[in-house]
Amino acid sequence: MFQIFVDRDADNNPIARIRYSACDRYAECTKAFHEQYESIVLLPSRKEFRRKLRPVKDRMCRFCGKKSPEVTFKTAAHLIPSFLGNGFLFSDFECDDCNNFHSLFESNLTYYMGMSVPFHPNLSRARQRKVKNFENDLEVGTGIFEKIGPEVAIQIVSDGSGKNHFTIDESGKKLTVNFARKTYVPLLVYKAILKMALSAMPVDYVYKYRRAFAFLMGSYEPPTEGNMIFQVYAFVHPGPQYNYPIGIIWEKKNKDSRMNTHHFQLLFKNYSFQLALPYFDDDLWMYDGQENLLMVAPPCIDKAFAEKFGVPIFQTLNFSNKDPVKGDPQEVTFTFNEVLFKEGSIDHNDKGEGLSV
Repeated sequence: MFQIFVDRDADNNPIARIRYSACDRYAECTKAFHEQYESIVLLPSRKEFRRKLRPVKDRMCRFCGKKSPEVTFKTAAHLIPSFLGNGFLFSDFECDDCNNFHSLFESNLTYYMGMSVPFHPNLSRARQRKVKNFENDLEVGTGIFEKIGPEVAIQIVSDGSGKNHFTIDESGKKLTVNFARKTYVPLLVYKAILKMALSAMPVDYVYKYRRAFAFLMGSYEPPTEGNMIFQVYAFVHPGPQYNYPIGIIWEKKNKDSRMNTHHFQLLFKNYSFQLALPYFDDDLWMYDGQENLLMVAPPCIDKAFAEKFGVPIFQTLNFSNKDPVKGDPQEVTFTFNEVLFKEGSIDHNDKGEGLSV
């Protein structure tokens, strides 16, 4: 998929660099983006990248500006939510009050991702995890199941007759699962990703993003409906997932170009999400009504991987709406080698080779 190289800085902190050969469809996109941007932060959720945190007495929250002991820092604050696979990236600059406030954003991201997250399990983990959709008539579980076998697998149970939860294409060897997301607010999904971006941002840039922090926390409420800055560029790739989530901060090389200075890219499961960070002080000169360029960060999928499993699918997601979205349909498609029928029902699909959403 790609290669990560690890070096050490003067303080012995790990520094990661990523390298891959772009697939043919996105070769020009990859070249154009890297001509304009370079990575300044690369955060893989791996054990060697778990940094030592400051003592609690020395901590200050970058979201509310308060220090210990005025606020507490008892909760483990994840840079990337744990439900996306992060177990090693934590921060020492998010107080408990802000962490609790941000949980609303994370919940909406969970609802937006819907049942697709348990469909993208970490197949190295045997712990069972089950998730039901909001109608409670479709359950997805990951783990080791006695009826399926000794390996980590996905089990899908439908209790809703006539709901058309499953569509099986035996000739094409595809299984499509249909379901609906829980009610979510698009702008809160955007804020969940923005919060990750601002958490990954180097401390030297935090003050210049004070408007973005104010927007995140609700003290600054600019018009959002239809604003392109609240779009998220997404790729979904078939085949195996990323082994762990990765956060990347991209910075433009030419400070005078009419492009946002920073982009945040999140790689997780079978997804790549990208947003252009808004309200940076050095970008305010561009807010003059003229057209600015939003570049697409290519997915970190190399040519050989795409040729074997398929080319990533590109989507533009509009998260500018403040109104709740109810019953949003979603589907996940698996490819498989064979289907086994037992007692008139599908017991499992054997050796699934990939999926798309």
